[in-house]
Amino acid sequence: MTVEDATRREFLALLAGAGLLTACSAEAGPAPTAATRTHDGAYGRAELPLSPQRVVTMYATDTDVALVLGLPLAGAYAGAPGTFAPYHAERLGGVTPVTTYPDPDYEAIAALAPDLVLHVDGYYTPEHGPTLTGIAPVLALPEELAGAAEWRPRLAEVAALLGREDAAAAFVAAYEERAAALRERVQARWGGASIAYVGPIEPGVFYVAQANMQTHQTLSEDLGMPLASVVPATVETRRTDISYEEIGLLADVDVILLRVNPRPDTVEPDLGATRAITTSPLWAGLPAAQAGAVFEIPADLFYSSPLTAEANLDWAERNLLA
Repeated sequence: MTVEDATRREFLALLAGAGLLTACSAEAGPAPTAATRTHDGAYGRAELPLSPQRVVTMYATDTDVALVLGLPLAGAYAGAPGTFAPYHAERLGGVTPVTTYPDPDYEAIAALAPDLVLHVDGYYTPEHGPTLTGIAPVLALPEELAGAAEWRPRLAEVAALLGREDAAAAFVAAYEERAAALRERVQARWGGASIAYVGPIEPGVFYVAQANMQTHQTLSEDLGMPLASVVPATVETRRTDISYEEIGLLADVDVILLRVNPRPDTVEPDLGATRAITTSPLWAGLPAAQAGAVFEIPADLFYSSPLTAEANLDWAERNLLA
């Protein structure tokens, strides 16, 4: 028996002893008899049900994919205790919020009796694999796909694995039609204006996000707003130690997108770090600040997924075209 096998067996024995697995099975009814598909991902080989009945998602971006593909959700990632990301909370009525990051509540996940766990970027947390795969099959894409900055290839791969290509194609077509129409309006208002996403870290320190994060991708690639020269190409070349004394780096940015983080353990905005940078003496001298072209944006739109891309279009329409 391998160490991983032992870990799975010990964990499942613990749940069985507590009566969790028996109770869950009774609530869930008979196991589905749908066909499966073999998948090799970040957590090894899995037999994925093609018609899952109770899906649990490990991150908000996974919840996005599940909603787009019409997967029946039993539980979903909770960014704060008992809450969902605001941009898709209305779509999750009746779904149980589950703590999955950084330390998954494995008992809560098992109690939902999932027949599929969706964890597209599972390679980030290899230590979760043995226990999760002991609860249910896990759809975790290989690193080369999971780590792709663009959401479309990941959505297409998950859709192909679960036989839901039509749902993915319909979403992409509707998204691109809307983006094309919005692009014309954005270009008429902001044609040629450069952008940069600025993230306050703590008083005195900020960063400029990389080119391939979601907001930059949506506004530059889909809406045609060029990235300012200060924007780093990749996360590896991104600095997270830029001091307020270096605010002049933003002098050639026409439109600044200023990240607003949530308060700890909530989804409510924490404006402390945002106010710290915008009230610093050098900030007022920036052309974007003088032109009134600084726009606050919620932190949860940062990550790459289909519904965050859509939410960035919503944000752009509300803010850039108000």
